[in-house]
Amino acid sequence: MITNYQMWMTANGSTVKLQFPVHPDKIEVRRNGNNDTVNLTGIGEVTIIQKPAADRVTWKCFFPAASFPGVKGSLQEPMSYVKQLNAWKNSEEPVYFVSTACGICDYYTIEGFTYSEEGGDVGTIQYSIELKRYTELGARTVTVSLDEQRATVPKQNDSPRVDNTETPQTYTVKSGDNLYKIAKTLYGDGSLWTKIYDANRDKISNPNLIYPGQIFTIPS
Repeated sequence: MITNYQMWMTANGSTVKLQFPVHPDKIEVRRNGNNDTVNLTGIGEVTIIQKPAADRVTWKCFFPAASFPGVKGSLQEPMSYVKQLNAWKNSEEPVYFVSTACGICDYYTIEGFTYSEEGGDVGTIQYSIELKRYTELGARTVTVSLDEQRATVPKQNDSPRVDNTETPQTYTVKSGDNLYKIAKTLYGDGSLWTKIYDANRDKISNPNLIYPGQIFTIPS
């Protein structure tokens, strides 16, 4: 059994954390293509390349009822792990999963979680889990040709132009803040914390570590 690494799952800007106490023998990462094929007369089958399907991560393991030398961190009651994972699975927010030895460190949704208690080891919970890599939807870029721009831009007159420049909004970090909490307050959606992170990469070396007094630019 692999024991020389750590496995964590966090949510809500790392305010809620779960360390997996026992590491599985194997973690499977599936990276599948998502290409389409069509049959064209006189040519045959043609492949249309698409963006890859979202990565899937699966493993099987257990939450022990009693501690033993292979347990990592502070062991909790087995059903407390089950309750937390079920709560995350039923929520509408992704979780942040880290498996240090496998190089996994990204946002995922919990697509499947099953568990059972077997005879001979009362209290120990056997489980299997499937994660799907989460990708946040972003704005789409549209390219307009020069001719199209000329056709749509009205003729300018000599009247002075109105200054529509917006002053960038800023936010000063308070004690107890994290990026998820700030995004939830300002945008009404904590998953938009990456907008704040991307706009302030020169000030944030680790998105999980921000400090009171820092002033962040808040994009619209």
